[in-house]
Amino acid sequence: MSAILGIVSVGGAPIPPEDTEVLARNLASWSPEPARLVEAGGAVLGCLHLRTTPESLDEVLPWRDPASGLVITADARLDNRDDLIRALDLSGGEIPDSAIILHAFLRWGRRCPEQLLGDFAFAIWNPATRELFCARDGMGGRPFAYARCRDYFAFASSPEALLHLPWTGTTLEQGTLANLLVYSYLDVRDNATWYADVDCIPPGHSLWVDGAGREELGRYWAPAIGEPLRFSSVDEAREAFREVFGQAVKDRLRGVGPPAMLLSGGMDSSAIAAMVEILGEGGNLPPVHTYSVIGDVEEGCIESRCIRVFADKAAFRPHYLRVPSVTGVSDAATIFDLAWGRPHPVDNDILLQSTLIQAAGRAGHRVMLHGTSGDLTLWSSRAYIANLLASGAWRQAWRECRAASDHHTYHYGHPALKILAYGAYHAFAPPLVRRGLWALRASGQDASTYGHLNANFAASLGLRGYFRRYRDSRLHRRLADANAEDLLRQLMDVSSALGGANRLGGRHGVEMRDPFGDRRMAEFFLCLPEAFKVRDGWTKFLTRTAFPDQLPDFLRFRRGKETLARRIHLAAMDQDPGFVEQAVKDSVPRLFSALARDHVAAIHRGYREGDPAASRRLYDYITWAGWLAWLDGLPPGATKRRAGEFG
Repeated sequence: MSAILGIVSVGGAPIPPEDTEVLARNLASWSPEPARLVEAGGAVLGCLHLRTTPESLDEVLPWRDPASGLVITADARLDNRDDLIRALDLSGGEIPDSAIILHAFLRWGRRCPEQLLGDFAFAIWNPATRELFCARDGMGGRPFAYARCRDYFAFASSPEALLHLPWTGTTLEQGTLANLLVYSYLDVRDNATWYADVDCIPPGHSLWVDGAGREELGRYWAPAIGEPLRFSSVDEAREAFREVFGQAVKDRLRGVGPPAMLLSGGMDSSAIAAMVEILGEGGNLPPVHTYSVIGDVEEGCIESRCIRVFADKAAFRPHYLRVPSVTGVSDAATIFDLAWGRPHPVDNDILLQSTLIQAAGRAGHRVMLHGTSGDLTLWSSRAYIANLLASGAWRQAWRECRAASDHHTYHYGHPALKILAYGAYHAFAPPLVRRGLWALRASGQDASTYGHLNANFAASLGLRGYFRRYRDSRLHRRLADANAEDLLRQLMDVSSALGGANRLGGRHGVEMRDPFGDRRMAEFFLCLPEAFKVRDGWTKFLTRTAFPDQLPDFLRFRRGKETLARRIHLAAMDQDPGFVEQAVKDSVPRLFSALARDHVAAIHRGYREGDPAASRRLYDYITWAGWLAWLDGLPPGATKRRAGEFG
């Protein structure tokens, strides 16, 4: 995953060389190569190239097309290269993806992203017309952030890199901040980042900027629920899934050097491993190096047992971090520095993945597969019982309730009658009944949703009114419409999952690739009937049943979830005995403008008493305080506005 950057002069002012240099310096971790910068008539484009595909080995970026004079910089892996080469009548050797994109732009203009399949973010500058065209792939597989002022438009692969420019401030974006503090708050701009002065190109969008600084942000692709796929049998559905999924995995294995992957004991990464094993039959692939966290004592740890399924298979070379001893591919001191050297709400939240990606990068891997977005792509509504009831399938609904009570990921452990009542409520309760129940539960729900916030801060965000409007908006919505809205929202969240992995990949010089983040996978599951998503109480039904020869039953049909991530968070907190107490005393109080003091005190007490939930929450608060401190430490510019406190 290469880093791209650029600055365009929109007011005719010269571009200070120190501005492009500071962008390149703060993207240096993305690539072992130095930045290459190209000046072209009012713009400077740059790239720090991470060469991860055969055709990228001789690629030069930024690249100026001699015939048209256009200049492109790109971070891209195209999965339909052969189709595009034929459509564009291109010839000769290993044509780089960036050259294919530029020729696609010459052929189709601003509609060229519609023809591209894969993960990409690119910018094309026309010095003659002083126009910049940028685009990002439909699933958000590659990042693209930008900022502007009166004289300049700048872009980079990382929003934090743009904060080092003298004319961007570190004031936090209120919608994103509200979503961080209250997970169910969804009123966030599509192109928002963490910072008010920095925006991003949303997935499936392109951005055009002219020499006067005028911008046009437009959507070229969006996930849509089409006609339901029709299969004559479950076996036919499984085969269709294996075909789409197999191509997504195969495309992401195309690279140079030994590939790696994040392997947990969960269904998503295990499905990737199963497909790798199938694709590698007959020695068609080099061994894939897996990176996992397992327990020091494997007996009784289902996560460790599931991970060890792949240990002795020829297709894999396993690497482990063991906990709680924190030995193997990393150690407690390294994890402590990783968490607190430059804390960030995303990086620290997925510290387990960050630790393993760092280990893979240090071992020389440049490509790493993962399944972070699997839960979102394979999502099935918790109200699927309601859909059965609404269609009149009462007996099937009751069978599903009993099975869900035994092993459904989210309903597991709840009485079957309670699950049935939940489904009946969503299927049949009229708006008047729903409104009455919501009114009775409103105060309790509001307290559980944002009761941890400072009351004045919660009022400033308008949370009470937001959640009231949200509930009202769903009162008269048909069940099918509500399900469709929820399904599309899950798919749009895939970009957030991919974005977190991309942040970590850039930090450690590794290109992260997620087969579940493939556009073809999204389109397949958007049109897949619910009966193939959840059946007999099992979520991810097709994935669980598609690989019986590669995955044992105890892995495919696990009840609930288990993760060893908490051990990594504790390692980051407990490495220095005085770290947590010092942070609570000196750093966390700056969050009191947003968080209720008594709540933070209760969380601190819970941590001291060994409460896992309190420990995890306190870890978040220390992270946020450290993030603010890092923002305050950025070099001040004449026009910078500071982050200060959350409030």
